[in-house]
Amino acid sequence: MKEIPLCLVVSMGLLILLMHTASAQWVQTNGPCSRTVTAFAVSGGNLFAGTSGGVFLSTNNAASWTAVDSGLGNRPVWSFAVSGGNLFAGTSDGLFSFHQ
Repeated sequence: MKEIPLCLVVSMGLLILLMHTASAQWVQTNGPCSRTVTAFAVSGGNLFAGTSGGVFLSTNNAASWTAVDSGLGNRPVWSFAVSGGNLFAGTSDGLFSFHQ
């Protein structure tokens, strides 16, 4: 039985990987429109988007978003951290917490 050269096996694997990757496409979600998204966090089934004007929450895999920035105002959110049931938002004015 004739052996297949290793370089041929590797080349075929790379070709299959490139073909699979090339078929993937980005699709814009119904996210916080007209806002620059600067941070993103996932906690359980909740998706949080930190934007240039507050925080938005999706509970249905990004099909719709709701503003959840009460107490935060229109402060830009630069980072998120999740700890237990708390979401922490880093802003230019300090750290804010949100209990889920």
